[in-house]
Amino acid sequence: MKTQPGTTRFHAPADGRASGGDRPKLTAKQRAIAALEKAIDKDAKAEERLEAARRKAIGEHFTAWIEEADMSVIVEVFAGLEVAATKANRKRIASHPLRPGKVDAIVEKRLAEIERLKAEEAAERERERQMDGGASDAA
Repeated sequence: MKTQPGTTRFHAPADGRASGGDRPKLTAKQRAIAALEKAIDKDAKAEERLEAARRKAIGEHFTAWIEEADMSVIVEVFAGLEVAATKANRKRIASHPLRPGKVDAIVEKRLAEIERLKAEEAAERERERQMDGGASDAA
């Protein structure tokens, strides 16, 4: 068989690997796992894009909405956001130009209450641990 000038013929490697460099041929199970991983990655990226779009939409309309809201709603929104936020984000939220000053006292009070509840829960867990430890010592 003659080849055309300037062309080459394909020769499969003798060790049974398919073309594609040094990549070994995948088993059906490996191909299925790879396809599943690819689909999961694709879904995760789509979800990330959707979440970013949601955040952008909320961010774009937050200021317009808050400008029209009742003062009590504005105070509750800012207080709720700040209490749920990390310390760094709490500072950022607190610097919003439409945030009422009375939010400070509410946030401080709610954070103190959260800390008090955490301390009570920790003390209760410690009492339970000591009770369990004492019961196992008696046995």
